Formats: sequence, C-alpha cells, structure tokens
Amino acid sequence: KGLDLHRRVYGDEHVVVATQINNLASFYKEKGDLEAAEARQREALEIYRKKFGENHYYVAMSYNNLANILQDEGDLDAAEAMHRKSLALHRKILGNDHPKVGDCLNNLANLLWEEGKLDESESLYKEALALDRKLLGGDHPYIAMDLNNLSLVLRDGGDLAGALPLANEAIDIITRAEGADSATAALYVASRAALYLKMGRNDDAEKEIQEALRIQKK
Repeated sequence: KGLDLHRRVYGDEHVVVATQINNLASFYKEKGDLEAAEARQREALEIYRKKFGENHYYVAMSYNNLANILQDEGDLDAAEAMHRKSLALHRKILGNDHPKVGDCLNNLANLLWEEGKLDESESLYKEALALDRKLLGGDHPYIAMDLNNLSLVLRDGGDLAGALPLANEAIDIITRAEGADSATAALYVASRAALYLKMGRNDDAEKEIQEALRIQKK
C-alpha cells in the first residue's frame, strides 16, 4: 500500500519510489523470497540509473544489494559481476580510503572464496585488512573479521603456517573488543580448531572445540 501511494504521489520513477522498492527488496530477501527480492532490486536499480546516471552512490549500493541476492540464489557468476561493478563504483565515487570500499572488498573476497578463487580472494582480504587498520586502528571487530577471513583463505590454500598467526591475532583482538565469551570469539576459536585439525594438532583442536562449545552454551 505504501508503495502504491508513493507511486501515485511521486510517479513511477522518483527516488522516493526507488528507495521504497529497495526496502521491499531487502524485506523479501530477509523472508527468503529471493525471486521477488531480485525483481524489486533490479527495478530500484533501473530507477536510480535513469535518475542519476551510472556514477552515483545509490547505483553502487543497488549493485551491491543485487549481488548479495544473486549470491544467495546461487548465481555466483552474476553475483561476481555485480560485486565487481559495486566495488569499482564505490572506489570511483568515494575514493579508495573509505569504509564502504572495505565492505565491498570483503563482499567480493567472500564470493571469490566461495567460488574457490583463492588467490584473488586473498589479495582482496589483504587490501580490506590494510584499509581497516588504517581507518579504524586498534582493537576493532572489523579488523578481527578481516584477519579471520584471511586466515581461512590461507588455510584452504594450504598455507597453514601463514594462517595460524592471523587466526591468533583475530582471537586476541575480538577478545579485547567484545570479551572472551562473545559469540564472535566462539566462531573464531572454532575456526582455529579446524586449522589445528588440518595441521595435525589434534589435542589443540579438541581443546579449542571444547572452548567454543563452552562459550556457545552461555
């Protein structure tokens, strides 16, 4: 009803209407109705492009949202193309040293990791980590996330010795930032347990698994 009212008041190609459609896309995505979410997101994207042209933040944002929907649908090739467009536009509009660029780097790196494109994924995670260290500094959860992600990619690529210090630092930072019993700490401890298993350090892995379970039961 709200969308219909906005269409009558503003017309079909107004920014207010596009934003309402964008919000509907997010709603459908959360509900799991990905087909409806994709259709709404594409509609919002086209309105933004007609209104602002290609080089606008709303267009970059819509590419990112569409990429996430396509990724959830399992259309990884299309999702990768949208993530690349979003990253390129965010760089062009906001510059390289902006938090939103870091988000886009992580989003594309996550997808490439899922696709098994580990070398490029590693490179993007490293860039995201360097950017977050520069912008956020200290013991920020985003830095811990970057470290954990990079550790996982190195682990999957067989660089176990390189992965472990990153996993350790991720746990140290998230412990200081959120506490040793946070849900995120449990996740990172479980990730290190999987790394220990790959390294053949089964006793250490078992201890980590027990610690993760202890945290999760709290």
